[in-house]
Amino acid sequence: MQRRDCRLAQTRYLAAGRQGQWEVAPHPWNVLKGLVAACFVAQGQTDRWQTVTTAYAQVKGYSTGSCKYRAAFRVLEELALFRIRHPDGKVVFGAAPAGRNACPNGITDHSSTTVYQGGDFFISGTWPVPVSVYFNNRKVPFQAGDPNDRCCHKGILPVEVPADLPLGKAQVSLRGDGNAFRLDGPTVTVLRPQSSP
Repeated sequence: MQRRDCRLAQTRYLAAGRQGQWEVAPHPWNVLKGLVAACFVAQGQTDRWQTVTTAYAQVKGYSTGSCKYRAAFRVLEELALFRIRHPDGKVVFGAAPAGRNACPNGITDHSSTTVYQGGDFFISGTWPVPVSVYFNNRKVPFQAGDPNDRCCHKGILPVEVPADLPLGKAQVSLRGDGNAFRLDGPTVTVLRPQSSP
């Protein structure tokens, strides 16, 4: 939705419903339903205001949860309350100002501080943009998997340690947005592959 790709946001929202995720955690999904509708309102589809206010009514009083949920709830609340107070008012959505993220950036977990040439490594956490993983200054390839799991809140980055990565210490870092974003991870020790018995 940040890119105002409302159709993609709606498609993903509906796919989650078909997978039964709405029933497991209805409040976050109702917030998302309202924000998807607000995305369409921003593109001039004012008939979607009803969905915004209805979704807010369904979650009113449930403002606790993850950092991502709380931030999304606040946006939905502001939009719905404006519409309720000013039913004939017009909202113009401008460019988002530079600000802080809903969730703090950081690495929350990684597989080990010892890695093996040609082996696997994962790192997880939260970052504001899609990132790549580097060992020292060398970009390493991702393992197969769903690229949506790699970004951005509770992202998981499974990578392949290059078979020719130099032995010794290597600084792991995450970089994104043309290297404008960088998050330093652990320093790992690179070893030769363990031989099987």
